[in-house]
Amino acid sequence: MMKNKILFAALAAFCVAWLGSCGGGGSAPAPSVPGTPGAPVSTAEQDAFNAGYFAYNASNYSAATVALESFIATYPDSGLVDEAYYYLGKSLYYQNDFAGAITKFEIVLLNFPASINADSAQYWIGRSLQQQANAKFAAGDLAGAGTAFAAARTAYQAVIANYPLSIALHPFCRYQIGMTYYDENKFALAIPELQAAIASDPASNAADGAQYYLARAYHSLAQVSLAAADFTRARTEYSKLIANYPLSIFVDNAQYQIGRVYYDGTNYLAAISQFDFVLANYATSTVVDEAWYYKARSINALALVPTVGYTLAQARTEYASLITAYPLSIFADNAQYRIGKTYYDELNYSAAITEWNTLLATYPGTSYTNEAQYYTGRSYHSQAQPDYVAARTAYTAAIAFDPASIFSDNAKYYFALTYHDSMQCTLELAAMQAFVAAYPLSTFVATANTHISDLGGPKATHVTCLP
Repeated sequence: MMKNKILFAALAAFCVAWLGSCGGGGSAPAPSVPGTPGAPVSTAEQDAFNAGYFAYNASNYSAATVALESFIATYPDSGLVDEAYYYLGKSLYYQNDFAGAITKFEIVLLNFPASINADSAQYWIGRSLQQQANAKFAAGDLAGAGTAFAAARTAYQAVIANYPLSIALHPFCRYQIGMTYYDENKFALAIPELQAAIASDPASNAADGAQYYLARAYHSLAQVSLAAADFTRARTEYSKLIANYPLSIFVDNAQYQIGRVYYDGTNYLAAISQFDFVLANYATSTVVDEAWYYKARSINALALVPTVGYTLAQARTEYASLITAYPLSIFADNAQYRIGKTYYDELNYSAAITEWNTLLATYPGTSYTNEAQYYTGRSYHSQAQPDYVAARTAYTAAIAFDPASIFSDNAKYYFALTYHDSMQCTLELAAMQAFVAAYPLSTFVATANTHISDLGGPKATHVTCLP
C-alpha cells in the first residue's frame, strides 16, 4: 500500500507559471497590451479598464472580476470591451470558476471574432474544459471526464485549425492535447502528442513540460510492462529533459524520476546512487523528502537480500532521519510504519509493536493504520510468549479500519487461528466459520475449511482442546 506523490512536487512548482494549472512547462506568450484598435476610448474608459487589468496582472483576481464586470456594464460599446471579457474570463479561471470562464471566452469568440484575443480565448476554453475534466476524473466520473477531455482536445485543435498564424500558441495546444490523454491515464495516446509539441517548436516554453511528461508517460507504461527496455526508454527521455532544458523547473524532478525508474525496475543500487545525487545537488527541491524515502526503501529492499551489504538497521536510520528532517512530509507516516516493519522482518516483535504504537499515536488516521494494526497482531501472535488477547485486539482494529483491505481478511483468519494456537476449539470453530462467511474469496478459505472440517470430525490437528 503505497502513497503516490509521483506528481505533487513538479505540479506545485509549475502551477505558478503563466499556464495557470497543473501540467504546463513554463510561460506561454505574453498577453496582449490593453487597448484594441477600434472605437476611440475616453480617459475615463481607459482608467476603468486599467483598474481591472492591473488587478489581474497583480493576481488579485477577485478585484479584477469586480472591476472588469463594472467596466463592461458601464461601457458596453467600448473598444476595450473584448479585452475586458477576455481578462474577466481569465480572472474567473484563476478563481476556479471554469464554467464562468468558458462563458466569457465564448463571448469573445462569438461577439468579437476579430479580437486580438480570439485565439487565446479559444485556447483558454480548452484549459477550462481540461480543468473540469480533471475534477470529474478525480471524483471518479470517468465517463464525464472522458467527454470533457475530448471537448478540451477539440478546443485546442480549433486553435491550430482556425488560427494558423498563431504559431506561438500551437505548441501549447499540442502539449495540452497530450496532457489530456496523460491526465486520463491514456499514456500511449499522450506520447505522440507530446512528441509533436516538442517537434513543433523545441524552443517554446511548452517544450520542457512536454519532454518531462513524455518521460513520465513512458515511465508509466514501463511500470505496467516491467520491461527493461521500457524503463531504459523512460530514463532516456528524462535525460533529454536535463540535457536540452537545463534551466527547466522540471530538472530536479527528472533527476528524481530517474532514481524512481531504477527503483521501479528493482535496480536498487543504481536507485540509491541517483537519490544520493538528488539529495546532494537539489537540497531545496520539493522532491528531497521523496528521494530520501525511496533511498531508504531501496536500502530496505537490498537488506532483505543476504548477499548484499546493506542492513535493515541502515534502512531504519534513513527512515528516522527523513522523519526528523521533514516531519510534515506525506512520507513521514510511511517511514514510521516502515521502521516497525524492519523490526518485524528481523523478528524483533516487541520493537516492532513499539514503533507501530508510535505511528498510530503520532499519525492518527494514517492510511497505514490497517497494516500497522495487522502486523501488530502478528507480532503479539508470533513472539516467544504469544499474547493472544492483544493479538485479537489488534486484528479486530485492523478489520474495523478497512474491512475491504487484503490485510483485513488476513486479520480475520489469524484472529481465528489464535484460538487454534491456544487450543480453544469451540471458539476456533465459530471464528473460522465467521471468517469464511465474511471473506469467501480469501486465499485462506481452503485452510480455514480444513480446520472447520477437522473440528467437526476426527480432530486430527486439534487433539488437545481446552475447556
